[in-house]
Amino acid sequence: MIKAPVLLVVTASCLAPVVANADASSAADLDTVVVTPNRIATERREVAANVEVIDLEELTQTPAMFATDFLKKSTSVDVIQYPGGRSGVGLRGFRPEFSGTNQRVLILIDGRPAGITSLGNLPMAGVERVEVLKGSASAVYGSSAMGGVINFITRDSRGSVSGGFGIAAGSYDTLRADAHAGGSLTPNLDFDVAFDERSQFDDYDLGRQSRRFEDGFRQGGGVRRPFTGFETRSGYARFGYRLSPEWRVDARGQVLRGNDVESPGAESDGQLNQGLSDVDAFGLDLSLTGTMGNHQPLARAYTTREAYDSHKAAEGQLLYNDSNRDTRFHGLQLRDAWSLNERWLWVYGLDYEEVSNTSRRYDTEGQRQGPYSPDDERETLGVYSELTSKWLDDRLIVNLGARYDEIENKARSTPHREDLIPGSSRFDTFNPRVGVVFFPEQERRWRLHASAGRGFVAPLTRETSGRTEEIVGQRLQIAYGNPDLDPETSTTYDFGVGYQAEAWDADLTWFLTRVKDKIETVILTSTDDLRETTYVNASRARAEGFEATLGIDLDYWLPRLPGSLRFTTTSTYYMEREQDLPDGREPLRNVARFKINAALDYEGSRFGARLAARHVDGMLDSDYSSGRYFSDRQDRLFEFDSTTLVDADLRWYITPHHTVGVQVENLFNRYYYEKGDYPGPGRLVLANYRYDF
Repeated sequence: MIKAPVLLVVTASCLAPVVANADASSAADLDTVVVTPNRIATERREVAANVEVIDLEELTQTPAMFATDFLKKSTSVDVIQYPGGRSGVGLRGFRPEFSGTNQRVLILIDGRPAGITSLGNLPMAGVERVEVLKGSASAVYGSSAMGGVINFITRDSRGSVSGGFGIAAGSYDTLRADAHAGGSLTPNLDFDVAFDERSQFDDYDLGRQSRRFEDGFRQGGGVRRPFTGFETRSGYARFGYRLSPEWRVDARGQVLRGNDVESPGAESDGQLNQGLSDVDAFGLDLSLTGTMGNHQPLARAYTTREAYDSHKAAEGQLLYNDSNRDTRFHGLQLRDAWSLNERWLWVYGLDYEEVSNTSRRYDTEGQRQGPYSPDDERETLGVYSELTSKWLDDRLIVNLGARYDEIENKARSTPHREDLIPGSSRFDTFNPRVGVVFFPEQERRWRLHASAGRGFVAPLTRETSGRTEEIVGQRLQIAYGNPDLDPETSTTYDFGVGYQAEAWDADLTWFLTRVKDKIETVILTSTDDLRETTYVNASRARAEGFEATLGIDLDYWLPRLPGSLRFTTTSTYYMEREQDLPDGREPLRNVARFKINAALDYEGSRFGARLAARHVDGMLDSDYSSGRYFSDRQDRLFEFDSTTLVDADLRWYITPHHTVGVQVENLFNRYYYEKGDYPGPGRLVLANYRYDF
């Protein structure tokens, strides 16, 4: 077993947020400061990697239900998404994953693991900023940071107490409500609280067991999509206390509850394979941060839990409780940022984390059965270090970092799984990263940047530990874990050029991702009576393309315009996205050849508007539909139809405190899907009111 150092245990009662130096962050311009790349506040233009940011205004003005919706509408990411919120995103050629704790894009809340298995379960209450770091970042964050890191940053208010609340209602019995307040109660005590509710098609008067599931959204084109109702509530609270002018302690918590989240099943199945789930999730952390001379130390302890309760349904009726799953994260983090002198900054730290999954499964009569996946644990101890230096009057910035992780996987004894033989495996991995930023001019208008880094994801426990058996037909099938299995690894290179003038800014970045040691199943024995398999590192993948961003302040050329007008766009184009399989090479699924987001924002003294569009072209997936109608009855890859979706947000500022508005999602009522056979809603119109103080 990996033992946590005594130092972590001693400091567990005084741990602090990874976002670091909160006073410095709040005093800085949030449009130019990011915390994700190296776990300390850094000017965005001085970061070698690509970072996209969604600020609070954009979050407020984007019609969206789940965290995934904000990301796909505001940043250049790939998406898998089902009705009801189950979803995931992919970056730099990695396929989006909508479940599990071994994903290829790392999801954080304030720099610590979010503790969720699906992005749709992330609580949005209190979130005021999202940072999307593209490229391998395991040199700082460890496992899962292969395609990138997405950091949801919550409110951290100081000064006079302020807040507000809003409510919106419209199509498909949709209701959205939110409220927040925060500030300083005393010179030393400050707080934040927030609440968020989102629901559609509520009809609870008949009671859960006798409820008729007849309502549902209409797909693009007007076809009713039944069994698509849901209700989610999330909350956020933070309390901070300044112990001295140099030290403060903060306690944060998020909670999410999803009630009767309906799943309509595949469109080609009609109403035969519907489902319903309840989700309860929370995350808590306690942190300490301060200043000691040239050091900015911080420490944090956190715990999270996600409980997922699944029910089978068909033709609008509940059938039985199918399964339950409990996922828990516990961890400790230490970090120090040491300013060696005006030129050198050294960021180093230690992470310790435990992740566990416990599952239950039931038959139609309510009798407990063995779960599909055995209960498991993963224990990780990682240390990291990154040096940043500045030269030529801060026009040349170089950072070099690396991280060492020691990981232990355990397949635990699992009730009703007599076929399972528990076991454990242990491995280590080392991942470096280097980045360079160069400003050729003293004015720092032109910017050249390049980075290279390795990423990894820990293998699943069942792939490395224990043994499972099952009878299929008349044949015994045995799967052996391979304790010598290596983590799947990736190397990402990128180079870009950017330009920033008074009224516009742009960046174009080339990237290349190479993946090796992808884990595949191999057959050891195959007879009529016995099939034995294990797992090996066998295949590779490659993705190469360009990322582009552009922002233009159009009012610079329109001096008589009574307000500000800005155009922004972000896009990704893949020249290559392929993987090697035993049967040959094929394109990566759910990674679009081209995608682009664009928005036009106007802000005046009495009126504001936002028109945003997202276009996706060249998305491939496997055809699992009934009758294989996507691929003309062939079990093979098919290409999604090109899709362009447009949203609109209109706001009228009645007074400085009162705002009314209208939001329209899918303005032109397009038929579309983010996962084949699971179409999304058509046009949704919401009227809203907001009060701020």
